[in-house]
Formats: sequence, C-alpha cells, structure tokens
Amino acid sequence: MGNTVSIKDLARKFKCAPSTISRALNDHPMINIDTRKTIQEYANKVGYQKNTISLSLLNKCSKTLGVIIPSISHYHETSIIEGLEAVLQPCQLFFL
Repeated sequence: MGNTVSIKDLARKFKCAPSTISRALNDHPMINIDTRKTIQEYANKVGYQKNTISLSLLNKCSKTLGVIIPSISHYHETSIIEGLEAVLQPCQLFFL
C-alpha cells in the first residue's frame, strides 16, 4: 500500500485543493472541462484508485455484507454464498 497515489498527492501535483481533484475526477461541471480531462488522464496514468474505506466512512455506508455459516464444506452453504454474491455483486457490495 506504500506506493498508492492519493487525492492529496494529485492535489500537490496540480497545486490545488483535494476537493478540486475530487470534483474533477467525478466530472463536476464546476471544474473546467480541460482541467478535468488533464487531471483524469494523469490520475489514470499514475494508477490512482478511489479509497473505498475512506469513502465508506464519509458516506456512512460500507456496502459490506457479513455472512455467518457453520461451515463451508457442504454444497448447500457454498451455493447460498454464491447466490448472494451473484445477486448482490451488481450493487458493488464487498464480501467478508
């Protein structure tokens, strides 16, 4: 995790506030289209990825589902988990 690029790193590079970078990455109309494109291209180039943990804290929603089962050695339990995953994956839930 030491080599990850953060919004603050991008803000330092472009000499602006992290909120400006966030708006540019989220296509906010308040940010000039050329500036948005430049920031988005650079973010892709350096491998920027949104921090899902910090976003879940900000939004107060982790989109995480915990399932407790007695064992995963039987077909019945694994098929239930696979079914949950198939149905909920389009919602971008994280499975633990």
